[in-house]
Amino acid sequence: MTSIAVRKQFKFPVYFTTDVFHKVLPFHMAKGMQVMRGMVNNCDCVIEVRDARVPLSSCNKQFEYLYAHKPRILLINKIDLANESLTKEVCERNLSQENIVQTFYTNCKTKEKEIFTEVMRSLKQILRQKNEQKSIAGGKPMKALDDSSFKALVCGVPNVGKSSFINAARQRYLRKGGKATPVGRKPGVTRSVLTKIVISRNPKISILDTPGIISPYLKDPMTGIKLALTGTFPDHVIGEEVIADYLLYAMNQQKVETYLELCGLDSSTDDFENLMQSIAEKYDFMRGSEPDYRKCSIKLINAYRRGHLGPLTLDSVT
Repeated sequence: MTSIAVRKQFKFPVYFTTDVFHKVLPFHMAKGMQVMRGMVNNCDCVIEVRDARVPLSSCNKQFEYLYAHKPRILLINKIDLANESLTKEVCERNLSQENIVQTFYTNCKTKEKEIFTEVMRSLKQILRQKNEQKSIAGGKPMKALDDSSFKALVCGVPNVGKSSFINAARQRYLRKGGKATPVGRKPGVTRSVLTKIVISRNPKISILDTPGIISPYLKDPMTGIKLALTGTFPDHVIGEEVIADYLLYAMNQQKVETYLELCGLDSSTDDFENLMQSIAEKYDFMRGSEPDYRKCSIKLINAYRRGHLGPLTLDSVT
């Protein structure tokens, strides 16, 4: 990487108020959280989905007490967009393994066959253990599973890939066309806790999709901006320019130069104004004599989210 003066820390612009991260809890999320509280006790396990680019930041702390005593399968999804070795290092160093049956690093859109074989194996393992515990306690083992016997609750913050996981699992095991639950890039597509979706006939296992729920108590604005960059919040609420500036900061922190060609630069820069000017000139995003900052920012953000700037793990950025 060309030697440049890189910011030692990211500073929000003077006009930006970090309490915006606390104001993006739509009504359907608060309602969904209430429904989840009533449902979690009736579920046998939890499948938590996180974004591999932000495996720590994409954890909703509210979930922790809800499923503290439930066996958990952790899916670190979108690993293709993250620096896999850095993500694994971050997880191994920081994640508690309490109640976690297994952790999978996956991309639910392209590696569904392999990952769902492993997830089903873990679900069946949990089921066997539950039957063994019932037998020891003198209860009746669940040999013929009925509609209320084994359920897994799927949870996660918005846009981590919960619905993609459910759809791929359903189509893989039941060979059914169509989609069980809507999928979209915009956060908050799943707005209600749906009915049970069967993903296995023998044994009969069903999963419950839940809306992506953001914690209303984000204490660290750096966690908020990382989530914003990965699509947890609507871009316009946080501000495309702030998100793009943080992306530039993160890439420079990890000595990533993949943005140079996209942005029409010959060498790295940590000057956001310079970056915007270069993008505007290359793609004709000018408003009179000034760059259209919003269009330039969206161009950069979308390139990152689509993987065009290479893998980047944000939770390894200080």
